[in-house]
Amino acid sequence: MKAQKEPAIYLPSANEQCVSPVPTSSLSDDEKENATSLFITYVLVLGRSLESSRGLLELLTPALALEVDDSPLSLSLHAAAIQLWCLINSRSFSSSDKILTQAYSRLRNAIQDPLQRRCESNVLAALLLQRYERFSAVWNQHEQCHVHRNGALALLRQQKLDGINSKHRGYLISQLFHIEVNICISKKIPFQASEITWLTDQDLSILPSNPSTALDTIGASIANHQHKFYLLSADRFTTAPNPDLSQWHQDLQDTEDQLHSWPNTLPRHWLPQTLESGKHFDQSIITYEGYGDVYPNIQIASIWNLWHTYCLLLLQIKLALLDFLPSSYELVGTTRDPLRPDFRVKSIQLAQDLVDSICQSVPFHLGNYIKPASLSELMVPTILCPSYHDMEPSHIPYSLYQKSSLLMSRDDHRRHVIFQGPWHMMGTLSHVLSIFADNESNILVHALREGQMNWIRAQFLRVLGLLRIDLDGLSTNNQDTYQADPSHLHGLNTANAEIMAKKILAALAG
Repeated sequence: MKAQKEPAIYLPSANEQCVSPVPTSSLSDDEKENATSLFITYVLVLGRSLESSRGLLELLTPALALEVDDSPLSLSLHAAAIQLWCLINSRSFSSSDKILTQAYSRLRNAIQDPLQRRCESNVLAALLLQRYERFSAVWNQHEQCHVHRNGALALLRQQKLDGINSKHRGYLISQLFHIEVNICISKKIPFQASEITWLTDQDLSILPSNPSTALDTIGASIANHQHKFYLLSADRFTTAPNPDLSQWHQDLQDTEDQLHSWPNTLPRHWLPQTLESGKHFDQSIITYEGYGDVYPNIQIASIWNLWHTYCLLLLQIKLALLDFLPSSYELVGTTRDPLRPDFRVKSIQLAQDLVDSICQSVPFHLGNYIKPASLSELMVPTILCPSYHDMEPSHIPYSLYQKSSLLMSRDDHRRHVIFQGPWHMMGTLSHVLSIFADNESNILVHALREGQMNWIRAQFLRVLGLLRIDLDGLSTNNQDTYQADPSHLHGLNTANAEIMAKKILAALAG
């Protein structure tokens, strides 16, 4: 089935994309307080749980309760909150903002104090400032500076030397681990485990025992496979020693087995549930082929999509190796006969299933959200998002959700999706499009269902519009809207979508 014709999707005008800078110091006290309240509620609290933690946001609320107003952590949070508030209100934010400058200054002073260096809150402040830098890098379309990440690492290193074992040390290390794996995957560089293993004394049990950390551990192996593959593809070797190739294939297979076993380790209420448009949720919600998957929250959905992209990466490597190294066909126990249902045919089916799952996650992240929401729209149910609340009450997954710590009201779920959904969907779609843009992904691209590539591009461009990210270079005329019809994207040069995706992925790295 082809993707259905969709309603018009909003693209910000040039004025909305790049408004003249308004210094955040001009915000009233009420606006600043409102910004902080929104950030705490919809970014730090709703949809957050240590069960799915990557080691940062879930720790901030209890830590802030112990902080004074002008501490490095408090000031860093205010800066991050105002940054988000400015985005929602179409106001520009600047790295020279007074609060951000104060946060930098207070953190620098704290690092000079031997007692302050021991405080876990200062590590959190550095990591939160890195998150601020990540947002700025995306909207300004440049690569991140990792000075704050390096600062957090240095603080943890010093605490270890001083014999300080903070309460959430394992979670903080897991956040740095997650950042490092993300950087390696995005930049196609190998993962160096020395820093993490030194911080943990080679005892990874200090890290949180949750599905996110387990997936990052697999991601570190995938980063190394990807690096080796790109070295190989750059040189275009036509031969390789059989023992080396055989061992590499075995290592790839071991990583793939771990990756495909990962879903079996998840709590039952983490599993996606497929709902039908018109039957379970409103038809105004944009879908691919009329279906959408729902999850307990955005954090869990984003972890699932990271798994999907990891599966696509490994599949890309294995399929491309068949073309680079004909002898690798023997290793997968198949022939080059296209009529035989072999590894390649099964892989194409797997690629379609993975991309289908990513497409079916789009409605959950974006709902019928087609233009940037104002603060007033956050408080009224004009934006609809499919959720567990759309399932039949007698459905077992719904009952499990009701009894879990992840339960949210329908309104709280909708609002946390509005705040978090587009950002996470942008990361997923930029990664997928970047994979497809690689020269080594021809087999994957040809495996997609008819119209699917254009639909993915359309949703990626939709997300950029929702986040008011500058689309300079994509437009072919001055139209501010287009149809998310996979066969006709009005006013946009969709061939450049992959170029934009690579820019976004580079900015997100870290």
